[in-house]
Amino acid sequence: MASKLRYLLVLDFEATCGESEFPRDQMEIIEFPTIVYDLQEKKEVGRFHEYVKPVIQPRLTEFCTQLTGITQVSFASTYHVFKVTHIHAGNGRKR
Repeated sequence: MASKLRYLLVLDFEATCGESEFPRDQMEIIEFPTIVYDLQEKKEVGRFHEYVKPVIQPRLTEFCTQLTGITQVSFASTYHVFKVTHIHAGNGRKR
């Protein structure tokens, strides 16, 4: 039986973090990447990537930068998570 599923969206979020005792309820998405994979063609057919400006912990820890490779400069011209999810859904304007 053939699958009716055609595309997969592969998401790999990064979030604010600390080396120890970083409160889970204060973790925020800081990177929102998505790849669109076509199962029939067996290849990537689309890509979305935005950094997300953190609000609760606006300054990244040194540990988080070392772990993710994301620096504070990455947030210079980014949006908050609600705007990024709006753009991701196709309802917002990309820069």
